[in-house]
Amino acid sequence: MEARLEQYSSLFSSMIDLIPPNYYLCKEEEFIQSNKYFHKTKKRKEISKESLIKAKKSRLDPSERKTVEEIKREMEEEKMETEKDEGESNEVSESSLKLNLESIESVPLSELRERLSLKIKDCQFKRKMKEPATKTKKGKGKESDKKVKKKKKDKEGKVEDRKSISQTLKPPKTETESGQVLFNKFEFRNLESSNEPRQKKKRKKESTEQLLVKAKERERKLCDLTETDPEKGKELKEKIKWRQAMMKAQGVKEKTDSQLLEKTLKKEKKLKEKSQKKWKERLESQKEVKEKKQAKRQKHIKERIDAKKAKNSKKKRPKGMKKVVLRS
Repeated sequence: MEARLEQYSSLFSSMIDLIPPNYYLCKEEEFIQSNKYFHKTKKRKEISKESLIKAKKSRLDPSERKTVEEIKREMEEEKMETEKDEGESNEVSESSLKLNLESIESVPLSELRERLSLKIKDCQFKRKMKEPATKTKKGKGKESDKKVKKKKKDKEGKVEDRKSISQTLKPPKTETESGQVLFNKFEFRNLESSNEPRQKKKRKKESTEQLLVKAKERERKLCDLTETDPEKGKELKEKIKWRQAMMKAQGVKEKTDSQLLEKTLKKEKKLKEKSQKKWKERLESQKEVKEKKQAKRQKHIKERIDAKKAKNSKKKRPKGMKKVVLRS
């Protein structure tokens, strides 16, 4: 049982050794850098060409190459050493702290008070030194305002310069014999590079009549081919079927059946006739409405003219005269 376990462990270790150590083992620093909150924070070290070549050679050298287990052991040893060093440093700091406390206990109270008062005075002196700095800040604020004003003036000057340049760049006027003013012509070249591929023109959608003609021609040619060479005709038919199936799979509908095309053509013609009939009816109805409106307008105009005439005839009649009504 133990021998088998040893065999398995050796097998697994040999398999692990096959994995490159930079993928299997990960340093703590690298792990921190890979965290999503620390992207691009660590600067890359500058590596010379010679060191890169040496590293490449050492990687290929079998004597210098280390297995994953060896690297693991080295890392563990390094960890142990660092822990020991930290323990020693902690002991040293504790001993120094004890010494400091002993020295403080030995100093009398009066001396400590003097030291404290000196420290307070020193802090007060430093604070007083900092007070004029606030005043200088105010002065800086005024200076910054001046700078802003200066920048504005500079900008305005630049705008004026641009206007003057644009006026100078305007094309000169030329007068023709007739006295008309003409500006010089400018030719603008296409800025797009000649190397860029041109966009293909979209093909126009073929009408059902054109498709029918093509389908009939295709069928005629197929019939001729089957009569002359039946094997070739059979092969061509199979090819056409396969192509149609592929196009259907792609979602493209091919219109090659002449019978179906004839039916669609008939439908289209019927629809066309129907729409033409509707359009004619619409035009006729519009014409009728127009004529009615025109007649109504003419009637109203005539009534208005008659009313005006009647009014004018009343005004022209003398004051003493009365309208005589003749009775039969």
